[in-house]
Amino acid sequence: MEEYLNNIFSGIDDNIRLDDEQKKVILDNSKNIMVIAGAGAGKTTVITAKVKYLIEIKNIKPENILIISFTNKAIEELKQRINEDFNLNVVISTFHSFAFNIVKNSENHKEIIVDNKKILTKLIKKNSETKKIMKYISKNRIYKKEEKRYNSPKEYFINFTVENFNLFRMKELNIKIEDRRICKYVSYLSNILPKYKQYLIEKQKIDFEDMIIRAIDLVSKNNLAYKYIIIDEFQDISLNRYLLIKKITEIMDVKTMVVGDDWQAIYSFAGSDNNLFLNYSKDMAAKIYKITKTYRNSQELIDIVGNFVMRNERQIKKNLVSDKKINNPIVIYRIKRDIEKVLCYTIDEIIGEYGLNKNILILGRYKKDIDKVIGNEFSINHENIIYRKEKQLRITYLTIHSSKGLGYDNVILIMPNSKVYGFPNNKNEDPIRKFLLPNEEKIMEERRLFYVALTRTKNKVYIVSNKKNESKFVKEIIKEKNVVVKNMKKHNIK
Repeated sequence: MEEYLNNIFSGIDDNIRLDDEQKKVILDNSKNIMVIAGAGAGKTTVITAKVKYLIEIKNIKPENILIISFTNKAIEELKQRINEDFNLNVVISTFHSFAFNIVKNSENHKEIIVDNKKILTKLIKKNSETKKIMKYISKNRIYKKEEKRYNSPKEYFINFTVENFNLFRMKELNIKIEDRRICKYVSYLSNILPKYKQYLIEKQKIDFEDMIIRAIDLVSKNNLAYKYIIIDEFQDISLNRYLLIKKITEIMDVKTMVVGDDWQAIYSFAGSDNNLFLNYSKDMAAKIYKITKTYRNSQELIDIVGNFVMRNERQIKKNLVSDKKINNPIVIYRIKRDIEKVLCYTIDEIIGEYGLNKNILILGRYKKDIDKVIGNEFSINHENIIYRKEKQLRITYLTIHSSKGLGYDNVILIMPNSKVYGFPNNKNEDPIRKFLLPNEEKIMEERRLFYVALTRTKNKVYIVSNKKNESKFVKEIIKEKNVVVKNMKKHNIK
């Protein structure tokens, strides 16, 4: 068996050799397995090898294996490795596609709604309680402040309610609500929900969340033949998706393997609940494995970022290790205003050390952060940044959220001056929104988001930090060993 595992990627990628932790996951045949994987620790490698082992050694048919992930990008990567490279032909699907296949076997729907804002806007405008509830909830100070950013109070209320309606459908609301304002607003959402459902039935439409909710009810009526279900990026799980998987395990003789990293749980705004990940092993009596060897980051970097993220109270302890050694993998440039100048300087430094054939990722918190950088020396084409001095250099701009799961040779994190929207984000949430979001202190996810930013690099990460309102997180990591702060005054950069 050792020889089989050592040569499992032979002919496909001879550079991949499974480590001992990965091998243990692949060989374990327990009912439920939970794999806690560090950033860059080879999640896709483990999933691929597990599937190959199940088919070739355990004689499970490809059609009896289901792999689920959350994004089309993740699905394409898994399909490339498992179905194309290894020609294994297992079912690899997003949660939505999997749920829709269950629903369409029992119900007819003509159209999938990607964005339900137009439908909800009409229902909100028609609702006889809208004016009254608008007036009632607008008395809140935080609500009033956000309202001013919109063209009219009604426009903000509609936007606020559409976002909250989708969170409301992912929330377990079997508790007594003490706050009168929250109670009235939740009652208002409850009034909209049946009208929304009726509209979908009449028009023979279905939206993404309804696919999951309906699938939970209909799964027992489907003859699903799966014997093994593998879920990737499990830290992104939301309540309804969790209930769907749990229902399947209750009615079928199926084994599960979930793979994820609680240190990279950053999607609570979309309903993902890190508590479901943290409680999974207890709830499902799952055997826990950790894969801790990272193939992306240096040991020096993971020591810094591991210490940083573990300041969160509720994170699973992992001691990540790496064979890669890089002195001073985090470089901080403190500036007041010359952000484009320091970006040019940083890129020139990277070229000097690594050459023109390595790629660079520029990271920002928001899509518009790059607009504060682009000037005479740079232009942008979608996500591609063109540096006029070295046009052949591959530079990409992404938000931190959209970069999760990706790795680049070097990373530049730009942190423009912002007291409220920087790191950590100090924007106060309206109590209604806070109630509907998963139950966790906001600062914990902020810390994880910063961790994700710092672990996208294969070599170094360069942080462009504003002196005037420097991030609390930057101040923390400056104290760590192997973090360098560069004085830009020497280079005429302010």
